Formats: sequence, C-alpha cells, structure tokens
Amino acid sequence: MAITEKGIYPLKAIRKYSGNYLAAGSQKSFSDYYHQQYDGALFDSALRGKITFTYYNLMKDKSFVKMYLVPCRNMMINFDKPLKDRVLNVIDESLVQRGFLML
Repeated sequence: MAITEKGIYPLKAIRKYSGNYLAAGSQKSFSDYYHQQYDGALFDSALRGKITFTYYNLMKDKSFVKMYLVPCRNMMINFDKPLKDRVLNVIDESLVQRGFLML
C-alpha cells in the first residue's frame, strides 16, 4: 500500500490502465491525471489527495465510510457462504450509490 499511496506506477502498467480507462468510455485522456518521470508515472497530487488508503478487515470491521470503489480481487474465493454474505453486506453498506465493487 505504501507504493500505491505515493502514486508512482511503472509506465508499462500505465499503458494498460490507459487502455482500460478508454475502454470504459472516458472522454478525457488518462494522461491528464499523471506526469511521466523517467520509467514511471506520478499521479497528480490533487488526485492523490482525494484518495484514502487504509487497511480494513471485512471479516471483523463494520462499514465506517462511504466508498466509490472497493477492490476485492481474489479475496472471497476461499470464503464460506456465511462469510461471503457478511462481507458483501458490509461492502453494500459502504458503497455510495453507483459505486463500484471490483472483483
């Protein structure tokens, strides 16, 4: 998470993210949000300031903020049904209307 908080990503990853951004229907250029530095990209400080990074335990913690995006890649594949239901309920309580759950 420390790397993500700094907002620095390798250019190879940025090319992939840019393609995904455009495929999602963006009208703006992904490069509007970062500056290229050597072999990486540094995301704009104004954008980084709008993002909260925190550790969160979906199995124990209750919803504490409203989120626009909840990334849970490969997280629930080993959960049993009751735990999946509990986690999905917490996520549902946490997401703003039209927020995204990324699995």
